[in-house]
Amino acid sequence: NAHLQSSMADYWVSQPRKFCEICKCWFADNKASIDFHERGNRHQANVKRNLREARKRTETKEQEKLDLLNSLQAIEVAALQAYQKDLGVEDGEAKKPAKPVDPSKQPHYQSKPQVSRPMHHTPSTRKTRGLGTKAPTGVPPPPPPGPP
Repeated sequence: NAHLQSSMADYWVSQPRKFCEICKCWFADNKASIDFHERGNRHQANVKRNLREARKRTETKEQEKLDLLNSLQAIEVAALQAYQKDLGVEDGEAKKPAKPVDPSKQPHYQSKPQVSRPMHHTPSTRKTRGLGTKAPTGVPPPPPPGPP
């Protein structure tokens, strides 16, 4: 009854597969198949197309950002003119921008740095809006009780 005994070659084993996100296709996960796929005309064309689309998206975002900054600047000028009109200042004295704004040359606005102030109370006993006590900042919590 040797024919009833099974050997390791009698059952099917799945071969690993790899998915190409650029081409949306599957192929064998081995070096030869990967190299063959990546050198293929379809994959190369898809890579070029994806790079072209990414570049176009970036340019569109930059143009939208520039348009937004220019719109905000126009709104600010109009608001300044309206404010000066309310104050009775002549129109000729209002400051107008000379040219459109380039976003790469705009300053990056940041919030004011936090100033350290001395505390006049004990932080561990201070109530915070009825939500309990607040631990002092910068002080680590006590270690949890461990086994004796």
